[in-house]
Amino acid sequence: MKKHLFWIPVIILLACLLALPAFAESEATEPAVSIDKFNLQFEDNVYILYAVNLTGADANALPTEDFGMLFWRAPDATYTMGSEETSLSTAGWMEIDGTVYWIFQYTELAAKEMTDDVYARAYVTVDGTTYYSTVEKYSILQYAYNMLGKTASGSDSEALKILLSDMLTYGASAQNYFGYHTDRLATDDYYQVKVNGGTLASDGSTHGLFREGEAVEITAPEEITVTTDIGEETVNFSHWENSAEEVVGEDLLCTVTVGTSNETYTAVYDTPDSYFVFAEIRSGTGAGTYIVEAADVSNLPEKVVIPAIYNGSNVTTLSPNAFQGSSIIKVFIPHSVTAMKHAAFKCCKNLTSITIPKSITSIAEDAFYECSSLTSITIPDGVTSIGDSAFYGCSNLTSITIPNSVTSIGKAAFSRCSSLTSITVDGDNPNYQSIDGNLYTKDGTMLYQYAIGKADTSFVIPGSVTNIGEEAFLYCHNLTSITIPDSVTNIGGGAFLRCSNLTSIAIPDGVTSIDNSAFYGCSNLTSVKIPDGVTSIGNYAFYGCSNLTSIKIPDGVTSIGNYAFQYCANLTNLTIPDSVTTIGYEVFTGCKVTEYENGVGYVDKWAVYSYTDITSVTLRTNTVGIGNALFKFRYRLASVTIPDSVIIIGDEAFRSCSSLTSITIGDGVTSIGANAFYECDSLTSVTIPDSVTSIGASAFCGCDSLTSVTIPDSVTSIGDFAFSHCSRLTSITIGDGETSIGANAFYRCDSLTSVTIGDGVTSIGDRAFKDCKSLTSITIPDSVTSIGNSAFSGCTNLTSITIPDSVTSIGPYAFDYSLSTIYYNGTADEWDKISIDSTNNYILISATIYYYSEAEPTDDGNYWRYVDGVPTAW
Repeated sequence: MKKHLFWIPVIILLACLLALPAFAESEATEPAVSIDKFNLQFEDNVYILYAVNLTGADANALPTEDFGMLFWRAPDATYTMGSEETSLSTAGWMEIDGTVYWIFQYTELAAKEMTDDVYARAYVTVDGTTYYSTVEKYSILQYAYNMLGKTASGSDSEALKILLSDMLTYGASAQNYFGYHTDRLATDDYYQVKVNGGTLASDGSTHGLFREGEAVEITAPEEITVTTDIGEETVNFSHWENSAEEVVGEDLLCTVTVGTSNETYTAVYDTPDSYFVFAEIRSGTGAGTYIVEAADVSNLPEKVVIPAIYNGSNVTTLSPNAFQGSSIIKVFIPHSVTAMKHAAFKCCKNLTSITIPKSITSIAEDAFYECSSLTSITIPDGVTSIGDSAFYGCSNLTSITIPNSVTSIGKAAFSRCSSLTSITVDGDNPNYQSIDGNLYTKDGTMLYQYAIGKADTSFVIPGSVTNIGEEAFLYCHNLTSITIPDSVTNIGGGAFLRCSNLTSIAIPDGVTSIDNSAFYGCSNLTSVKIPDGVTSIGNYAFYGCSNLTSIKIPDGVTSIGNYAFQYCANLTNLTIPDSVTTIGYEVFTGCKVTEYENGVGYVDKWAVYSYTDITSVTLRTNTVGIGNALFKFRYRLASVTIPDSVIIIGDEAFRSCSSLTSITIGDGVTSIGANAFYECDSLTSVTIPDSVTSIGASAFCGCDSLTSVTIPDSVTSIGDFAFSHCSRLTSITIGDGETSIGANAFYRCDSLTSVTIGDGVTSIGDRAFKDCKSLTSITIPDSVTSIGNSAFSGCTNLTSITIPDSVTSIGPYAFDYSLSTIYYNGTADEWDKISIDSTNNYILISATIYYYSEAEPTDDGNYWRYVDGVPTAW
C-alpha cells in the first residue's frame, strides 16, 4: 500500500518526543482529558491517530504510565482500566491551531478489519485518582467515509479519494478472502447514525455507521438536571426526534431503521415545571389529574415540551388560552393530555411545529387561531371534532389532511388560510369528502371550505351543492368569477367576505335570504342581482362594496340589516320597495345615493344627505320613523321639520348635529330614542308634544344651549342621563304622567334653579339632580316614595326642602351638606320609619327638621305649616 501521511509526519512525531512543552509545574484546575481529533497514518500498515487534549495536570510527570489510552475491539460495559484489550503511551505532542495535543498511534488493525470499530478512552492519573475521557468510537471505514464526503464535508483531494476507494476495495477483498465479516464489507454503502443526549444501545457510543434497513437501538437517561432561572431542576425524558424534528418514538429504548441518508436522533426532555402553572382537577372523571398553562407567556423558551407528569399524576388538560400570544416556535404535547381547551395556542404567531397526540379527540374552537407561521399539522386519527375557527388565519398552512375519525367540523375552521391549496379527506370519513382539494359534506350538498390558496381565478360550484357554508370563500383574493348553480338555496354568513377581486355574481332564484356579511368587502363587485325570492338582507351584507353602483331590492324583502350597504361609495341608484318594514342601523352611510324610491317604511340612515353639505331637512309626509343615527354627525344641519306621520325618533338620530338650533317634533312622535339629540350643543329650545310617552337615555345629554324644557303629562319614562350636562337649562316642568326620573337624568345641569315634579312621579333616580349647583328649590310631590343615591348631592345652593310623608327610603348621600332645613310632611314617628342610609345621618342630623302640624302644637319641638303655600315654622 502506498505510504501517505496527513497531519502527522513521522519525523515530527520523533522530534516531539525530544521536545516536550514546558507546562506549568502545577495547575489549579482539576485534571481533564479528552480525545478531540482522529486521523489515519499510512505506513507499512494503516494506523489510527488520536489527538488528546490534557488540561490541569502536572506535565513534569509526562509521558509516564500515568497518562495513556485504553482500547477495546468490542463494546465493554465499563470501559475502565483493567478491562482494556490494549493500552498505549503517547508518541509525542504537536500544536494544532494553537492548542497542544498528545498523539497516540493505534497500529493493530489488519486490512480485513477496516469495518471494525475501535473504542478508545484516554486517561490520566494524578495523586492516585484516575481521570477519564469519554469513550470515542472510530474505524478506518469511518475515516474513509468522512474523507469521501459520505458522512461529513469530505476532502477536496481527488487523489485522496481515489486512494481511499482503492483501499476500501482492497479491504473488501481481504474480508472475502479471509471470510471475515462478509456481511459488512468495506465497500458497502453506509450511513451515519448520531445520537444527541443519549447513546447507541449496542455499545454506549454516540455514533456509528450502518447499512440501509438496519435496525438500530438508541437509549437515553430517564431524567437529567438542567439549570433554570430558579436554579437546578430535574426533568424527565419525553421523546426522540430525528433531524427534521419529527417524533420517532416516546420510549427510552427506541428502535430506528437506517434509511438512505445520515441521521441524527435527539433525546428531548420536558420543559422544566417552573415555566408552567398546574391546577389539580378535583372532581369528575379527571379528578386527581392536572390542567396546565404557561406561567408567563412572555418567558417561555422557543421550544416547549409539556410535561406528562406533575406531582406524581398525569397532566391531562391544556387550559383555555394556555399559551395564547406566546412566542413559542415548537410544541410537543404528550400522550397523557386528552383535552385541549379553546384558544390554547391562539395567536402564537411564531409557532411552526406542533405534535398533537392520538389521545386528543377534539381540537377546540380557536385552538390555532392566527398561528400564521404554522406550515403543516397532522391531525391524528383519534380526533373526532374540529371547533369553530380552529385554524382560522393560519396563513402559511398549505395543506391539511382530515382523518376518517373526524365527524364534526365547526364554522370557519380553515377560513383565511391564504396559502391553503389542498384539503384532503380520508375516503372512509362518514361525514366529509374532498373534491378537487376543497371540503364538502359527504353527500356533496354543502361546500364547506374552498381552499383559498389556489391560483385559479374562476370557480364553478358543483350542481350538487344546495348550501354554501359560512365563510367558505373568506379572503379568497384570487377568484374573479364564481358560478353558483341553481341548486343553491342558502348562502352562509360571510360566505364571500373580502373576495376583493370578485367582479360580478348571480344569486340563484332559490335563495331566500342573504346572510350577514355575505359579500362584505367585495370591493370590485360592480353588479349583483338579488332574486325575487329573497325576503331579508343581513347585517353588513354588502358593506364596503365600493364599486357597486346600483342595486334593486325586490318586492319580497321585508328587512334590511344594520350597515347592509354602508360605504358602498359609488352606490348612486337604489330602489327600496314598500314591502320593507325594517331597515337597520346606518344602512347607507358613506354612499352617494342621489335617486331613491321609498315607500311607507322605517327610514334609516340615508346617504342622500352628505356629511358636510346638508343644512336643512323636511322629511316626506309618509315617513313613519327616523332611523338610528339617520342624521348623526351632520355638523351643518341647522333645522329639521318632522312631519306628524313620524312616530319614532331613533337612537342617535341627530347625535352631534352641532349646528342644529331648532327642531319641530311632529304630534305623532311617541318615543325619542337614546342619544337622539346627544351633544346638539346649539339647540336652544325644543317642544316635546303630548304624544311622546318616553324619552330615552341621554336623549338631550350635553345640549349646552338648551335653556328650558317642558315635559308633557304623556311622558311616563325619562331615561338615564336624559338631560345631564345641559349647563344652561334653568327650569324644568315635569308633567304628571311621568312615573320615574331616571338615574343622572339632570346630572350637572349647572344653571338649573328650580324644578317642578308632576304628581305622577314615584321615584327620583340615583344622581338625578347631582351637581345642579344653582338649584335653590324643588317641589317633590306626595306620589314620590324613594329618593335615590346622591339624588341631590352637590346641590350646594339647595338649603331647604319639603319631603312628603309618602317617602319610604332615602339613598346614601341623597343631599348635600348645604341642606340646613327640612320640612317633613309627617310626624316625628313617621320620619323615624323612613329607611335612611347610614351615610346620610351626619348630613341630615345637622339639618333642622320640622314636622307638619295643622294646629298649633302644644309641646315644644320643631313644627311647620303652610302659610300662603309656603312652608313656615310655627
